[in-house]
Amino acid sequence: MIDWAPYPDGSWRVTNLYRVRIVGAEGALSTDVFSWLKANINYTYYQTALDDSTQAVLPYHPQNIANGSLLVNDLRLADKLWWGWRFNANYTDCQSPGPDYPVVLPRIVVCDQTVSLKIWNARIYWRIDNLFDANYQTRYGYPMPRRNYAIGVSMEMWE
Repeated sequence: MIDWAPYPDGSWRVTNLYRVRIVGAEGALSTDVFSWLKANINYTYYQTALDDSTQAVLPYHPQNIANGSLLVNDLRLADKLWWGWRFNANYTDCQSPGPDYPVVLPRIVVCDQTVSLKIWNARIYWRIDNLFDANYQTRYGYPMPRRNYAIGVSMEMWE
């Protein structure tokens, strides 16, 4: 595990932690809602602490993380033409940045979406990351990217 610590000059340094205790549980469920629609969810609960006399909780390690997705996997529109769609939602619990900063990072939900059109062996896609333009941080003072887009083409050369 890695610990982030601020220095007096305002910079952050990382150090390796050699004795860490992690306790938790994880579960996942995946199902075909219809032949063309899949749903996935997973949940992780864990606690991290130094394995020493302090038992200090590690900063930036949320106790609860959940992810879910819906996937339309190549719905046939015509001969050699398929449509695809994927929606992801990722939840991260509140995060304490540690004793050096009293600000707790709030819980966040970040969603992504991809729409694609497959024409024979080529797939044209349009992806939106951070769909609802969430303003969040995973480390105190380091904002994550706002909404961004990607357009591309991929080819399947063989099956």
